Amino acid sequence: MKILLTGASGVLGTRLLESLKSYDIELRALVHKTPLKVDKVDTIIGSLDDSDILDLATQGMHTVVHLAAVTHSNNAEEYLKTNWEGCRNLYESCTRNGVQRFVFMGSRASSEVGGPYSLSKYKAEEFIKKGPIPWVVLRPAEVYGPGSPDAINQLIQWIKKFRIVPIIGNGEYKLSPVLIDDVIPAFIKAILKSEITGEIFTFCGPEIMTFKELVDRLSRILKIRPISLFIPAGFMKAMISILVACGIYILTKDQVLRLVCDKEGDNENAKKLLDYNPKALEDGLKSIL
Repeated sequence: MKILLTGASGVLGTRLLESLKSYDIELRALVHKTPLKVDKVDTIIGSLDDSDILDLATQGMHTVVHLAAVTHSNNAEEYLKTNWEGCRNLYESCTRNGVQRFVFMGSRASSEVGGPYSLSKYKAEEFIKKGPIPWVVLRPAEVYGPGSPDAINQLIQWIKKFRIVPIIGNGEYKLSPVLIDDVIPAFIKAILKSEITGEIFTFCGPEIMTFKELVDRLSRILKIRPISLFIPAGFMKAMISILVACGIYILTKDQVLRLVCDKEGDNENAKKLLDYNPKALEDGLKSIL
């Protein structure tokens, strides 16, 4: 089997590529800006808006695994250009070159009302599901792991350093942190089991919790009692706009929308077809702490 992986330079992509190397498959990676950290992989450098590069990358491939995406931007058009239009360009190249399977990393926040990122993922998913190539959609929750710049790691460092946790709104929106070591094996099964098509897999942790509950549990694990600072969502978005105007990029307005929107949390499909069995937060955090 020949597999093309986009977004291979990211944390999730790097771990996935490293794991796939142990299987009897030919791997190719499409890389844009960040150099690939995995050796002995056929690498093509280019972007999702270059049809010639995409045709070169998809030629001869059996499966394309599309992870590449813009996840943090203050430019709404950038989400649509890369996550929606770029996905469409790649998919059309796959169609031209006879790719037999398309595996797409979607988002639990995929919707028409969750902000520009959520909309871009929603449009891409809907396009793929209507196309001629057999497809699978992977929707990971809040993935965390050792050495990763993920939101859970950042929250842990924030609690340790400042002892104050800013909470947007009332903190009652839901999260479901999941260890990267639990996600990767399930991803691989979804990729390599060619008989699985037309499925949307959600990869949450075993528990769904509010943001306030997450802060409380991290505080107990760290044995630190931080002060919770509740900030209205509207005020936070206004502050982000001011910071961006001053050239300070800490958060994006889109992240606020994405954080508070409703998200899919059903793991049953992944458990049944992929033997997905994620660890509880306290057990998963042992690899970080």
